Amino acid sequence: MDTLRTELETIEAELNVPEAAAALRTELGNIRNRLMDREQAVLELQTDLRLLTQLSGDAGASLDTALASLLTVSDELAQLYHHVCAVNGETPNRVLLAHQKKDAPSQVCLE
Repeated sequence: MDTLRTELETIEAELNVPEAAAALRTELGNIRNRLMDREQAVLELQTDLRLLTQLSGDAGASLDTALASLLTVSDELAQLYHHVCAVNGETPNRVLLAHQKKDAPSQVCLE
């Protein structure tokens, strides 16, 4: 903008042409307006970025909490499974995958 202002002053001094000076003033005003629009957009994007960063941090914390809870529940279910098998006098076994055969030997707790 300083360059345009200097050019404007040079043109006015040398040529004394009001039309060229007016055109440069208009161009300078347009550039200022675009610059202000871009600066406003940058500020809005920075605000959005801060908000999204905070939200992602909160979501990460929630996921960590959920993972800890799931691990606790998983451990409690494993303990319950072993207890049920022990009460029934059965040998605990690993949980079978759904695609494995269903012919499990008797006296093995699969539930």
